[in-house]
Amino acid sequence: MEKKENGIYRIALNGAEVTLKKDFMGFRVVYPIRNVDGSINWKNLLLGGSWYRLAITIFLLFVIFGFFQEYVNHLNLLTKCLTALNDSVIIFNP
Repeated sequence: MEKKENGIYRIALNGAEVTLKKDFMGFRVVYPIRNVDGSINWKNLLLGGSWYRLAITIFLLFVIFGFFQEYVNHLNLLTKCLTALNDSVIIFNP
């Protein structure tokens, strides 16, 4: 077991290297974005360690984008309605 800074440990488990971090809840698996040699680990950077996390992230981004799109559509509709209301107002001079 090799210890690094901030409570991060690297262990060899069944021929694979696993990175663990100790916090107040105990140990948990972390997915570092840098390999041991200092190069970027693209799988962990893009996927967050698993395809499931990537799918959840994409889903949440689509939901946020949908909320934003719906908000913009409602503002455009409100602007059109207010413009039509201002154009249709008849002013009577007594």
